[in-house]
Amino acid sequence: MGTGKVVGEGTIASRDPLAKVHHICLGPDCWKVWVTIALVEDTPLYRATSEFHVLSDAIGSTIAWPKNYILLE
Repeated sequence: MGTGKVVGEGTIASRDPLAKVHHICLGPDCWKVWVTIALVEDTPLYRATSEFHVLSDAIGSTIAWPKNYILLE
């Protein structure tokens, strides 16, 4: 992370630090994102689960992603 490269596209589902993704609160540094496109499919997830390891695994699902690495358009 942190290269400035756009790795995927999605929709912000929540900015609430108490919102949960896979039973874990987002916390103050992440937003909940619906993943729609993985541009770099093998990008490791910030919070991998037993089911989702890389961005392409999470297409159609929500993930926690660090808000500092989200570009809004």
